[in-house]
Amino acid sequence: MKQHIKILLRESLNLENHINEIKDELDFSSFKINDTLQPDIWVDGKINEEYKERMLKIANDYWDSLGLGFEYDDITLTGSLANYNWSKYSDVDLHIVYDEENFRGEDFELIQELLDTKTRKWNSDHDIKIKGFEVELYLQPLTQEHHSQGVYSLSNDEWIVEPKKEKVEIDKETVTKKYNTILNTLKDIEKSPKNQIEKLDKLKEKVKKMRKSGLESKGEFSTENIVYKLLRRNEIMKKISDLTKDIYDKKMTIIENQGKEVSVNFLKQLDANVRNKSAKKMLAQWISKGKGLSKVKLSANQVKMLEIIKKGGPKPGDFWTKN
Repeated sequence: MKQHIKILLRESLNLENHINEIKDELDFSSFKINDTLQPDIWVDGKINEEYKERMLKIANDYWDSLGLGFEYDDITLTGSLANYNWSKYSDVDLHIVYDEENFRGEDFELIQELLDTKTRKWNSDHDIKIKGFEVELYLQPLTQEHHSQGVYSLSNDEWIVEPKKEKVEIDKETVTKKYNTILNTLKDIEKSPKNQIEKLDKLKEKVKKMRKSGLESKGEFSTENIVYKLLRRNEIMKKISDLTKDIYDKKMTIIENQGKEVSVNFLKQLDANVRNKSAKKMLAQWISKGKGLSKVKLSANQVKMLEIIKKGGPKPGDFWTKN
């Protein structure tokens, strides 16, 4: 019994060491409350006028490019640059708020999905920065809940949700465990070729729901949202998306097989041992083709036929062609 307890304790210590190692790898330094709003974007509590106009210009240009035929309701700056928790990892999160009632009678879910896809492509195609912070656009339906502790209306030049400095404590151990669980799940999917795309989609949806749950219950500093931010920051979310695309592309790709060279002597030895008329006829053609040569080049189809001959074929139902 004592020996069993010692083993359990040792395993427990090893696990704790492992968690500490992972904890050291994850950078929690940016998850803190600063004394002021980001000083380049905000001056004496007011948004920098030049940067505000540039943000409005970017959002307006994109909205006009959509050609939807109606005006948006607001353009807002949200996220950490509209709060005290900004860091070097912050984005200029610009939300174009629109009234989905303009699509009444249409399939709004489909329209929203298409608009979101177009917006993600815009974000992917552009590399616009304001004072080093990358600009990200988002189309936000008017009735959609938005969980942020800081929201500033650029259109009306006023706070919608004014941020407050609050003490924040992050449960680093729980964050680390959740992060590592997702990472290990991804590694397991990579190792096993069965149903990979379905598993990756399920993992992505799990992360999405986890973040949504955290934002709804405890806001931006919830354990779940911190996990998501670390996954995105460390490009794990990108890896999930890239891996899904790569697996699909490989699955759908037909690789052009250039065939291979085969020893003429091998074909002669094979011919001496087969009795199948179709096989002997084909072997005779290949041997004749390789007359005076040590090797003969067989096409991809001919390589398949050679394998059939080696197994005693062709038999009814076997692949067989003149080419």
